[in-house]
Amino acid sequence: MRARLAASLRALADAAGGLIRCDRVAIAALADAVATHPVRPLVMGRYSAAMEAIGAGEAAAAEAALAALADPALRRHAGPRTVTLSDGDLGPGGAALYWHLLNDDPDSPVAIRALDPAQRAAAPGRVAAALDLLGPDFAGEIAAVAPEVVAVAAEPGAALEFHGATSFHLWGAIALNLPAHPTAPALALTLAHESGHAVLFGATLGVPLTVNDGAERFASPLRATPRPMEGIVHATWVLARMHLAAERMIAAGIDLTAERDAIRGDYADGLDVVDSAARFTAEGAAVFAPAREYMAGTAPPA
Repeated sequence: MRARLAASLRALADAAGGLIRCDRVAIAALADAVATHPVRPLVMGRYSAAMEAIGAGEAAAAEAALAALADPALRRHAGPRTVTLSDGDLGPGGAALYWHLLNDDPDSPVAIRALDPAQRAAAPGRVAAALDLLGPDFAGEIAAVAPEVVAVAAEPGAALEFHGATSFHLWGAIALNLPAHPTAPALALTLAHESGHAVLFGATLGVPLTVNDGAERFASPLRATPRPMEGIVHATWVLARMHLAAERMIAAGIDLTAERDAIRGDYADGLDVVDSAARFTAEGAAVFAPAREYMAGTAPPA
């Protein structure tokens, strides 16, 4: 992902030259940094904002987005951290940009806000405790694909119950509703869930998993409202990952048997829809197969 982003940053700066004002030297330096070490998800976010503005033909917005990519602060090495949806944590304009990019599913608008000070202070410890429960394999992978956990709360009166969100356009960050998951095991399962979307985005470099018509809607194993097949495949794959996380925690002595069995049931519901109607891309078929194989091996005796 970093190699592809670095190459695209260079191509973007070259293509913009003479058409949109930008600091090509600074963006080239950012590309070098991205290729060399982990950087904040804000880099992907700023890049996505630039591409969106260019695609919409909005020259002023594109120029502003390219100027933001020239910020030397974006080149710094970034490690895992827990933040909230505020400019204090994300930098000037960061909260609005994150909110915009996390709202990439018109069927599921996100209504979230920053944590209050007490919740914000407790958030890093809560996330660390959940990662400890997941074990070093999960924790290491999450640190690689989703090093920035954006801890938020749902806005009162939101139409949809919000648990978490992940966007390819903000790859490297996942948003989690911390108050909705008050225990460490519940938060651990949600971390496994949302980071799973980041794993899929990274494994396929953002290529769609299916070629189904995006206007078609199908029953979802995780939402009351129907969703496009791309979302169904994502959800079903992520349920297999959650099942693995639950099994790991059960083996460590945490009683999540009821949760694991419910996850298995949701997976079966999702798989029925996938098997009946999904038309996979080559990348989608390859990435889905191990989840199917894993879950087939965990089926309870008849």
